[in-house]
Amino acid sequence: MLYRWARREEPLGASWFVARGLVISSLDHEDNGIVARGTITTMDYVENFGGTDGWVAEGHLCSHGIMEWNVKPNEEDGFHWRDGNGYPIFTISASLNVAMNNFISGCLNDYLEYLSKHIEDGSASGVVVTDTVVTYSGPMFQYEGPCVCATTQESEFPWEKLTNGGQFPENCFKCSCGNMWWRAETVEGWRWIPVLDPEAWKLLLQDNGVLNQPFGTIRGGVELVATLRAAGFIPVG
Repeated sequence: MLYRWARREEPLGASWFVARGLVISSLDHEDNGIVARGTITTMDYVENFGGTDGWVAEGHLCSHGIMEWNVKPNEEDGFHWRDGNGYPIFTISASLNVAMNNFISGCLNDYLEYLSKHIEDGSASGVVVTDTVVTYSGPMFQYEGPCVCATTQESEFPWEKLTNGGQFPENCFKCSCGNMWWRAETVEGWRWIPVLDPEAWKLLLQDNGVLNQPFGTIRGGVELVATLRAAGFIPVG
């Protein structure tokens, strides 16, 4: 093993489909670029099914100086879905497949960056990337002005100004009307989405805006998967 990603679950194109782990097992330099191999572990909370897939990625240095990767399932592992052109894919969902490819590519580039900084000191093998939970201990400025929920989707939403210079857990905002908001990275980009579950809000405030339990976005806002299951929205299995 060269590299293992072992952080908190990472959504892959949908809040209910997440990465649970990734391993880069080999990285070979060839005439036309780099060929990497490894595995990715995912979980589908709607179907209540998880698994590990092997992958192969061919990398080429592009004009702006970073590696671009062509990722596909490792066909030596057996059956895989195929697209309309007969190309192997991880899942029949185009958006989930793109998200998996982007996630694997990102991990590969992160490892190459680490490799370039540590190759001389001999610590570039067996890298394990984990999360360090940051507990928020700063002040929580309570916004008490007029309701601003209607402006949360504006590109320049003044979070720092409304929290008196950022005196609040990162990416969290509670409006004077009582609505709770979390700034999350979605397929469309960064945007503020409502937090409907008080337990999810507690975790966000505690862990500096990082939700460290599986969550869903059913009914237009963030709720923990445990909450959704208890309400019957996600099958227990």
